[in-house]
Amino acid sequence: MLGDSAVKSHIMEKTGDPNTIQVFTENTGHVNSAVFRQFGANPFNIAVVGLCGCTVLVVISNQAVYITHYFEDLAFDAEPGDPAPDLQGTVLNFLNNPMNGYDSLAQHSALFNDPSTTVYFMSPAKRSKVLYDTQLNDIGTAIRAILPNMVNNMQEYGYPPLDMKKGPDKTLMATTTLGRALFEYDPNPGGNPQRRLYFQSKKIIADL
Repeated sequence: MLGDSAVKSHIMEKTGDPNTIQVFTENTGHVNSAVFRQFGANPFNIAVVGLCGCTVLVVISNQAVYITHYFEDLAFDAEPGDPAPDLQGTVLNFLNNPMNGYDSLAQHSALFNDPSTTVYFMSPAKRSKVLYDTQLNDIGTAIRAILPNMVNNMQEYGYPPLDMKKGPDKTLMATTTLGRALFEYDPNPGGNPQRRLYFQSKKIIADL
């Protein structure tokens, strides 16, 4: 097992690797996005970087993974003068229907509708309290409707969001694991396939 410093170095390396699938980049535009991958013979990594108030949803089964990036202002809390956030239109509908060119969870429900499936949220928090717990509960309810065979396996990870208007926070975002999520799949020929999930520098699941 990697030590803490090695874990951080590993996350920095993999989230910056050009071969890693990015759920969100500047090129995706200001829309919520998602990545779906079925497990098979080839390893892959999926990352989200630059989180400073947005939320990541990760749904993992024994057969596949589905990861989303939800903008804070589109779904949870908007700045004064901006359009009101629309959780129903930008998140709940997205779970059921493809949107912005990205797959919905419902499209692949057959690969996730299983008691082994687990849902993980990485969402902004203040003083260790997740800010949007009510909205995450609504998302969880929508997921359970799509995956009725899933046991109530949902976990929340709160992260303190950085302020990208501040120079020091920009530096931290660029040079540390803050605001990063990483999922890794290794088919591990000859052994058990391995799935690893990291939120910032914390190992959420490893070597399942």
